[in-house]
Amino acid sequence: MISRLSRDATSPRGAPDFTLRLFLAQTVAFCLGIRPALAYEMKPPKSIDGLRTSVPTPLLIRERDLAAGEGFTAYLVSYVSEGLKLYAMISIPTGNRPQRGFPVVVANHGTHSNPPRYGYSEDGRDLRPGDYYRSIPLLFSTRGFIVVMPDYRGHNISAGAEYVGGRLSPAYYAEDVVALLATLPQIENADVCNVFMWGHSMGCEVSLRALLASPAIRAASLWSTIRIDICKRAEYCEKRNSSRLVQRLRKESDALDQPLIANKIDLADLSAVLNIHHAVDDQSTLLGWSEELVAELSQVHKTYRFYTYSSDDHFFRSEFRDQAADRDVALFRSVMFNGRG
Repeated sequence: MISRLSRDATSPRGAPDFTLRLFLAQTVAFCLGIRPALAYEMKPPKSIDGLRTSVPTPLLIRERDLAAGEGFTAYLVSYVSEGLKLYAMISIPTGNRPQRGFPVVVANHGTHSNPPRYGYSEDGRDLRPGDYYRSIPLLFSTRGFIVVMPDYRGHNISAGAEYVGGRLSPAYYAEDVVALLATLPQIENADVCNVFMWGHSMGCEVSLRALLASPAIRAASLWSTIRIDICKRAEYCEKRNSSRLVQRLRKESDALDQPLIANKIDLADLSAVLNIHHAVDDQSTLLGWSEELVAELSQVHKTYRFYTYSSDDHFFRSEFRDQAADRDVALFRSVMFNGRG
């Protein structure tokens, strides 16, 4: 039985701000050679209920091979979400295939400072998932899991640059992840009865939205989570005197004619068990934000483990990163469906 708490020391486009942001995003995308398939009006991000609505399953298209790593091969796929052509990398373990196929980890990355360059290495090569997240396929594929890592819209050559950089962006990215989840049966050698999720920083919000929309995900791990509740994030910005960010958040919601309340996350319907990891001195995302999430999970009687690490590294230093991955794999295997009973 997993413990409740275990700490370890080890629209209208009429709004000027919205229109300017859209124009700038499209201009940057054009200069970088990104061409959206069609120009169309942005829609508000889907609520959790909206994400649960059945939509046609996208076709997953294998585009090309990607650079392999120790213990895995990799390739690039494309699919369509909300009319946008998007891309994802898939890494496949080189070890022996289990009888049911390899279990799957869908990995949701955090904020990228320059989304069109997501997945590029320091020397300029398109080497998804890039230098920063290169350890993720290595950590999980060498432990026997297929890793599926979406770009998100507006990242690398994925269409949708106009959706990037706003406070509502994680809600849009969750739409892309939910669409990608529907394509998993098309991946050769994937055990779709055993699908798990990993998220880092902003990717934790993306993951939680996807988890609430897709109860078939058995367990998930959240590393260095942001403040999940969008309204509380607005309050935090106000307390930090970041009035400009609060105004931007509200303008985005108003421009899309959708109140902030529609984008709140209710954890009561969460079915997956969670690992939550945070470095105690992380200054990018505060330890207190994971503690808030833990408190909310306790209030609605959800099952989780909470681990802290004596570090200030937002992505954990190597020894802690391996330790966190070991703990995640142990959780995933403990709840894995084996076809019996």
